This record gives sequence, C-alpha cells and structure tokens, in this order.
Amino acid sequence: MTEALGGFFWFGALNSVRHAYEPFDAITKMFSRTESSTKFGLWTRTSKDTETVIALLQDKRFAPRILVGHSKGNLVLSEALYALVGEQPKVAKRISERSRIVTISAKIGMPPEFNDVIDIMGEWDGFGALNSRPDIPADIVVPRAWHSTNPSFPMGMGIDVTENLKRAMTMFEAQPLSGPAALSLVLDAPQRAAAAIRQAPNSPQ
Repeated sequence: MTEALGGFFWFGALNSVRHAYEPFDAITKMFSRTESSTKFGLWTRTSKDTETVIALLQDKRFAPRILVGHSKGNLVLSEALYALVGEQPKVAKRISERSRIVTISAKIGMPPEFNDVIDIMGEWDGFGALNSRPDIPADIVVPRAWHSTNPSFPMGMGIDVTENLKRAMTMFEAQPLSGPAALSLVLDAPQRAAAAIRQAPNSPQ
C-alpha cells in the first residue's frame, strides 16, 4: 500500500528526475558518522539502487538470462542500462545479447539496444499507469489485478509473478517483439540525463 501511494504522489515523469535531488541530501549527511564520507562519494549523481545494479551487471560472474523489475525498480534498471550503454557499450552489448527484460507494474522505456522486453500490468493498476510510458502497450494484462505482486492480496488482486513470468517466457519464444517505441528519445530523457551526468563513486570530477 505504501509503495502504491508513493507511486501516486510521485506520478509520471516527475518520478524519473527524483535522483537529481540526492546530492543535496548527501550534503545534509556529510557530517553524519553513519554515512560514508569519501571525498567524491558525496557527489554521486545516481541513486545507490542504480549504482548497485550497475555494479552487478558489470560483474561477469553475474549472468542472468532474465532481468525483472517491479514498479520503481523498472526505472532503476532503465537508468543502469542507459549508463552502461553510454559508458561501457561492450558490457551493454553482452548483456543485451544474453538477457531478456520483464517489467511489472510500470511500463518504463529501456535503451534501444535492449529489444527483448515484455511489460506486465494489472488490469486495475492505476498507480502503475501513472508512472508508465503512455506510448508503450502492455504485453500482458493480468485480469482483476492491481499494483501488488503479493499473490495473497485480498480478492486475488495481486499479480502472480511466477505464473506471469512463465507466460512472458512463452511469448519471448513464440513471437518477435516490436522493439523500442517511437517516442523513446523524448520520453526516456530523464534516464538518459541521469546516465549522462553520472559520476562513478570515488572518481574525480
């Protein structure tokens, strides 16, 4: 419930630029003993979540065949992939050739290099729709479901992730996917901007 309400109040594209405020938050914590205070770490432009995903994808030992995100996690994944495309195109190419992407409860654009993407939405997920690209159609619409992935949600309104991932994998094998939507260059601008101004931790400006 809290995640869904958070998505509602951060609606639409405004959600995509929230990371721009994190440097200011870092300044307020610069004297905190509980926060890392490396010389350059205070000015990391991307979120810790995005940096974690980037670090995982860079590691050759981490070789998933499918990347799955839910809600705001789809935005984090998109930002990480855009950063890798800009900074380490060979790594991004390796990932795009190996991995498929499934987004749940928010349709977020991915870099053009990543063509194998399936978007899953609940039929009654108004919160997810507010945070979604309007030009991206849902590949799977779960009947009578909303934003939650809890299968025990009352009245069966939660999305069963296991069941719908099986459907997604069948779709990957059965039909060619359409690729990036036409408005990706414009509507993915926040993720592109986050990747463009990204500063890796512990590196000088």
